[in-house]
Amino acid sequence: MSKLLGYLVLPREVTPFEDRYLRRTNKIALGFFWLHPPVFVIVALLAGTSKLLAAGLSLAAMVGPMIGYFTFRDRPRIVSMIFGFTAMLMGGALVYVGQGPMQIEMHFYFFVLIALLAVFGNPLVILTAAVTVAAHHLVVFLVIPRGVFNYDASIWAVVVHAVFVVIESVAAVFVARSFFDNVIGLEQIVDARTKALDARRRDMALILDHVDQGLVTARLDGVLGGEWSGSLARWFGTPATGVKLWDYLPLGGASTVMRYGFEALVDAMMPPDVVIEQLPSAFRASDRDFRIAYQAINDPPTEVLVVITDVSAEVARDRAERVYRELMAVAEKASRDRSGFTAFLVEGDRLVQQCGNANAPIAELKRQLHTLKGNTALYGAMQVPEICHELEGFIAEHGRGPDADAVAKLAGAWTEFRERIGRTLGLDTQRTVVIGWDKYVEVVDAIEVAPEPQWLTKLLDWGRVDARVRLGQFGDYARQLASRLGKEAPDIEVRDNDVRIANEAYNTLWSAFIHAVRNAVDHGLESTEARVAAGKPARGHLMLETRTADGKLFIELADDGAGIDWDRVAEKAKSLGLPAETPAERYEALFASGVSTAAQITDVSGRGIGLGAVRAACEELGGGVSLESIPGEGTRLRCVVPLRIGTRKIPRMTGRTLRAALA
Repeated sequence: MSKLLGYLVLPREVTPFEDRYLRRTNKIALGFFWLHPPVFVIVALLAGTSKLLAAGLSLAAMVGPMIGYFTFRDRPRIVSMIFGFTAMLMGGALVYVGQGPMQIEMHFYFFVLIALLAVFGNPLVILTAAVTVAAHHLVVFLVIPRGVFNYDASIWAVVVHAVFVVIESVAAVFVARSFFDNVIGLEQIVDARTKALDARRRDMALILDHVDQGLVTARLDGVLGGEWSGSLARWFGTPATGVKLWDYLPLGGASTVMRYGFEALVDAMMPPDVVIEQLPSAFRASDRDFRIAYQAINDPPTEVLVVITDVSAEVARDRAERVYRELMAVAEKASRDRSGFTAFLVEGDRLVQQCGNANAPIAELKRQLHTLKGNTALYGAMQVPEICHELEGFIAEHGRGPDADAVAKLAGAWTEFRERIGRTLGLDTQRTVVIGWDKYVEVVDAIEVAPEPQWLTKLLDWGRVDARVRLGQFGDYARQLASRLGKEAPDIEVRDNDVRIANEAYNTLWSAFIHAVRNAVDHGLESTEARVAAGKPARGHLMLETRTADGKLFIELADDGAGIDWDRVAEKAKSLGLPAETPAERYEALFASGVSTAAQITDVSGRGIGLGAVRAACEELGGGVSLESIPGEGTRLRCVVPLRIGTRKIPRMTGRTLRAALA
């Protein structure tokens, strides 16, 4: 019952929209009723009934609406209910004055008015009219039986008529309530939704003001949306109206890339995800590091959500971790070969200085950068190899040396590396000798027995490089590089043959030899799948060897890889204008600058500089290099240089004198 009453009785609140609507509708209805008196007089004239009676009945029915309209002006719902009562009185008057053939047709007026009363959107108006017409018919039937249907109708005729009135009233009630809920009450719906949206907007504003990310939307033309997070405004200032994303953010040269990316989204020539991946993902401004993420809105995109995160702390932490990892890697290698590491620092100083020579030939500059990159990577440095790779890319793209700022960046990174390592490990470029106690005792004992050739040779060995240490470093680097390239770590075979050689004399050669190791691992050894398919062991094999014979030093590197693709060498050589018809010409082209069999340039290899650097280092020492390669079986590189003992005259002393001096 309560649900039915809730359906028939409207909510107590009258919205401004309903008030305006009912006032206007009531005014129109009042005018509609004032048209009835003259119409009723005409109907009476046509029906042959009293014109005076028609005018009197219709004017009497107007008393109620006139009083109600002005009395309840501020309560339009009551006025509309009075109009529902008036409509049925007018219907009764029309039926009575329309006696004769038209009387039955006059009854349709009741049904029409009940339907029209639905425009008030109030079920009570319909019920008021239904009760009124039912009472009217009953009273008139009892008093003037022929006044209802123009004949002596039975009570059942009245009941049937009432049933149809009830049926139409039910339908009209449904229409009226639906009209109220969906039209008149629309303002309430809109108001409720507006309040909900305002609440959500306030919540969103609260979130945007306190979130620690820069959030903003941008149309495909780059214009920023009207809402943004507080962090964005704090970092980069309040966006101006109509400003575009790439003009608002301090992206530097990356702003052009972002603009082209948004234009690509408009053109829709590529999938949005592909385009978004190419947009700038990070930038630095006001000594802070920021990361940018993008999310397309709708499909196809109409806007892009831009999320900017301050990652300064994260970048600083990563930088500190990189420095720590670099320091640990360098310390480990330096502890194994202190003398060799000292030589590496000296060679690095020389290479950095030569990279800053603006008058140096481009080929020489490329060689120095490539060598510096390889050496620093060998010893675990991180930033210097990255900068070297950037400078190599610049030279390859522009065909000229880098500008002074770029060279200064390299020099600064190298100096920072040197100072950090020097402070931590206490290293300098002075030559030092570090030996174990057992070696010391062995030498002292040898001096006691034979104070000349035997102990002199052992002393000299202290100042020479143990080739096993150097070869072992190259082997470690080969394993690390293979892992980085996604290959199985190769088996490393080291044959040092107890060779010890003077340190400074071969610094340049050791420095350049790293290129040969990189080439062997990168595009010498095949992938695991390719090796298995070729019937080879899954793991590649590298052999590193040093030996001496006939006053010469031999340094060899052999791999069991795919061998050299001589057709690829010829193709690359011809593209550079080099002769490559005969095997001898192709062999020479292999050592030329820019010739590489790599499919693409990476930060590991592919620039065609390494073998030329190895040959140049050997020739600088008065030696040379040779290379043998068998397709499908592997390649062997052999460096042959004069053996330099690096001795100096040592005064004669006895074991006792030496003991006293060392004490």
